[in-house]
Amino acid sequence: IRTVVLELDLRKPSIAEMLGVRPPEDIARMLSGDVSFQDQALRIRDNTAISIAQSATSDPTRYFLSEKLEARLAEIEAAQDPDLMIFDVPPLLAGDDTRALLRHVDCALLIARAEMTTVAQIDACEREIAEQTNVLGVVLNQYRHEDDTTGYGYGYGYGQ
Repeated sequence: IRTVVLELDLRKPSIAEMLGVRPPEDIARMLSGDVSFQDQALRIRDNTAISIAQSATSDPTRYFLSEKLEARLAEIEAAQDPDLMIFDVPPLLAGDDTRALLRHVDCALLIARAEMTTVAQIDACEREIAEQTNVLGVVLNQYRHEDDTTGYGYGYGYGQ
């Protein structure tokens, strides 16, 4: 599977630090058309390219509302021919950045952080995503089951 990952949480980018890499150019310059995807992205493997931020951007919404964004995404798709494009975006309820991007995607996977995200927030996000694109599903991240007595750590409660 050929994959392209774009880090579009430009207010709090984290992928460069997490991977211990630095892109040759900032993703904001690629989104604005100043540099090409090929000159900005990092090739992780033969089948994976990532486009990440060098630093935070104060007003990323301008890139996402720009008429250039659709053309940039189409150029990336045509040049890279990915089977999958993954957009790492900020929390939907944190601002307008993700809302501006939803119209450009085929579907969205909602990731909710356990013990921080309420069911009401998940429901609201699902409705909002569904208004603009398909909801692929919901992933509950960082869940810790406290009552597991089996020692296996699955949290299914076997052996109780």
